[in-house]
Amino acid sequence: MTRKLSLFLALVLALTAFAGLSTTAAAEADKVITIMCAEPTTLENVDTCYATTYLEERMGAEFVFNFLPSSEWTTKLEIMVTANEELSDVLFGTTNELIVSKYGANGTFQDLTPLYNEHSIYIKEAFEANPEYQKLLTFADGKMYSAGRLQQQTHTDFSYKLYLNNAWMKNLGIESPKTLDEFTEMLRAFRDKDPNGNGQADEIPITGQGTGDKNAFYFILSSFTFVNTRDWFQVNDGVLNFCFTTEGWKEGLKYLNGLYEEGLIDPLMFTQDLNQLKAVLQREGDNIVGVVGGMNGSSMWNRNPKVLDYVGTSPFVGPDGTQWAPYQTYTVTHNGFVTKDAKDPVLAFQLLDLCWEKDASMVIRYGEEGVDWKWVGEDAKGMFEAAGYPATFELLTGVQSGVQNKWWNVWSPMNLGYDIGNGWADDGDPLNNSRLAYETVGLLIDYVPEEVAGKITYTAEESNEIAEIKTNVVNYFKEAMTLFVIGDMDVEADWDEYIEELEALGMNEYLEIAQTAYTRTWGE
Repeated sequence: MTRKLSLFLALVLALTAFAGLSTTAAAEADKVITIMCAEPTTLENVDTCYATTYLEERMGAEFVFNFLPSSEWTTKLEIMVTANEELSDVLFGTTNELIVSKYGANGTFQDLTPLYNEHSIYIKEAFEANPEYQKLLTFADGKMYSAGRLQQQTHTDFSYKLYLNNAWMKNLGIESPKTLDEFTEMLRAFRDKDPNGNGQADEIPITGQGTGDKNAFYFILSSFTFVNTRDWFQVNDGVLNFCFTTEGWKEGLKYLNGLYEEGLIDPLMFTQDLNQLKAVLQREGDNIVGVVGGMNGSSMWNRNPKVLDYVGTSPFVGPDGTQWAPYQTYTVTHNGFVTKDAKDPVLAFQLLDLCWEKDASMVIRYGEEGVDWKWVGEDAKGMFEAAGYPATFELLTGVQSGVQNKWWNVWSPMNLGYDIGNGWADDGDPLNNSRLAYETVGLLIDYVPEEVAGKITYTAEESNEIAEIKTNVVNYFKEAMTLFVIGDMDVEADWDEYIEELEALGMNEYLEIAQTAYTRTWGE
């Protein structure tokens, strides 16, 4: 009898203990989500990383990571798919649209469209607030195969900026130029009037690099025609054309050739690499650079006090009144996927969806709230305040760079909109690497056409058709731009031949395919 009573009491205690555990918690104890991604190079330990433990707690699940080689993870993934090896529940990593489309069509990546409709909370909220997000994630077949990574910042929309040596302008009594004629006169003064005061003719009116965002030419060409720096399309009432075939582009090349012939453009800018440019900008002694193009001062000065000599500028008014800033619309990248082998596709998708919740996105990007960053009130000064954007958060540590154990950043989906991207609180550091660029944004935001061609979604067939053509056309127009500027090609005499070469490379076919895809992507 005593033995039976003891067993009964033990059973009662066990049942009582189980009853005290909520059904949710009991279920959560068995949840596991396997995640495949490139092996991290900036994390101390992915399992103990704060972002990992934070999201595990939010999901009530354990994450098990399976790593691919960091430098060639897409190749390894292709091998696994071809061999029909079992994949993890979730794949994290930026993947180009052609691959996503391919893996979506063959079933490697699950069609998430029904999961968005039935199980999304946070991404659905974002779609309702801005339907463009859904368009950017929807493929030509009308399906969504990924959760995107959205990082909006007006600074990166205007990636081609121009910085003027304000110290030199003050020395010479010159006001910041408003028109292209005033800009030209300023360059001549920089060349001829010894603005650094050392008695030597060592001044370089304009320098930069021939490629990338440190090419000042696109900013100057925007005084003649609008330059969309994503795919070089202009759009008028839904009809596309290329900026580099316009009459304005032609006139802009004439102007740039004139600057080069006068010795106002540094001939080394066409060949120098970033380290050589930095050496010129950061040299010991007198500053010798008057104007330089670039997206962000961090890559050129990197806290060198010479950055304090420079200010940004608005676009210059061109000969016919044209005044645009080089610009590209924001986009999303495809970063999160539910694979064909997901044991619980709904649970896997819920992780992707959670990554778009604002607090989760901040943890993924910046680390622990209250330790690494914090929300700020209305009285905080913002880095983008001059452009009219209020501060929303403040960084508290330097954990956002280097090896750390707080954030994921490069892997997963997330949603950091303009309120975050433009919401950096001012740290009061005059040598903040991004201060010059952020303060320039307000000088550019009013100089964009009402109609701008956004990112275009192509079918796999369309992508394959235009891939080589696009590369050849873009490479040729950039090469020709250099030759026109330095005078090896004559703008008047060789313009028709230039257009004919673009057509021979397939420009018209590219434009026709792009038009079809653009209308499908953005048409009503």
